[in-house]
Amino acid sequence: MKANIRTYLWGHESFTNTLKNDFVWDVDKYWDLEIFLLNIIKEIENKKTVDKAVMADVYYLGRSIETAFSSTLNPYDAWSVENIDIEELTEYYDRFTHIMRIFWGRIPLREDDYLLKENPLFKDL
Repeated sequence: MKANIRTYLWGHESFTNTLKNDFVWDVDKYWDLEIFLLNIIKEIENKKTVDKAVMADVYYLGRSIETAFSSTLNPYDAWSVENIDIEELTEYYDRFTHIMRIFWGRIPLREDDYLLKENPLFKDL
């Protein structure tokens, strides 16, 4: 699972790589990332222990997306997401924050969560 997660989160074709290197919020990759994270949540939900490397990878994913978001909001920062307006980016960031709250156990994963159901891939979960 570890290598697969690292490739998925940080590989050449990953959402994160596209965001960090091309300054592009790839919506299709983002939807897929949400489902990927929700599947990880479901997989670890009933385990007594969780691999530290998985936790670290998800933590750094969150930090990378948070940095991209805050840099885009800062008019003095040269780094900025180029292909999406601030309102839409904020909506996606709010969604991502919601997923992270589920991941870190702050709120429960519910399949009737209206925010999650907005993801066009949610039926595949």
